[in-house]
Amino acid sequence: MSSTTPLATAKHENLPETMRAFRLNAYGTNPAEVITEERIPLPSVTEPSLLVKGKPTQILVRVAASALNPLDTKLGSGMAKAVQKCIFPLTPGSDFAGTVVSVPAGVDTDLRVGDRVCGSLDTIPRVAKHGHGTFSEFVAPQAAHVVRLPDSLSFAEGAGIGVVACTVWQSFVGQLGITPPPEGHKVSPAAAGKKILILGGSSTCGIFTTQLARAWGFSDVTVTSTQEALCKSYGATRVVNYRETAPEKQWWNVLKGENFDVLYN
Repeated sequence: MSSTTPLATAKHENLPETMRAFRLNAYGTNPAEVITEERIPLPSVTEPSLLVKGKPTQILVRVAASALNPLDTKLGSGMAKAVQKCIFPLTPGSDFAGTVVSVPAGVDTDLRVGDRVCGSLDTIPRVAKHGHGTFSEFVAPQAAHVVRLPDSLSFAEGAGIGVVACTVWQSFVGQLGITPPPEGHKVSPAAAGKKILILGGSSTCGIFTTQLARAWGFSDVTVTSTQEALCKSYGATRVVNYRETAPEKQWWNVLKGENFDVLYN
């Protein structure tokens, strides 16, 4: 049974009551016409309507960086209306990185105030319907959707992980059935010794796919890209320039007759 009793919360001492946020006021393709900067209240993480079985599930994070995803632009332009209509005004944004400033008592997490973290929001229900996105000074994500950010990564780098990494993971594990290496093994049996072709190796999804493929044991990671050095720095074994115009150098002719176990587009 849900309770309206205030919860004891670990939080930063100097949290403001309001924050700056970019607000989307209508559908449109020109941000200057439909987005304004406003001051709005900080998102709550303990109000009764947000509790799950009487317990909070969200934490509060001070945003240091937020990424712009294709889904964010599709949401704002109205291209995603068939999936979820927006309730205006709303704060857009899905991916973020920042510092934990509040952890309500009862949240199932080992995250603590002061931790550097990155994560992602449920874009369609959370942002489109409830209006609480990451283009703001604070965000209240589900604790389960947040991870600690290694010191070796900047906030800007961390903000670019969320949706992209989840997309690649779901493709490998959910759709292809390629799972991480078992405990005590360095490679995944489903990937060991196999060949993968990644179209668009220097895209964000391409970079994550390349790293995951090499880490899990693919022996041949071929990518199409114009940025050979970049792709090889992330583990590509071969890079084919897709902009070559000479017939014998076009990527589909270069790779003609080769058999790949996985094609990732």
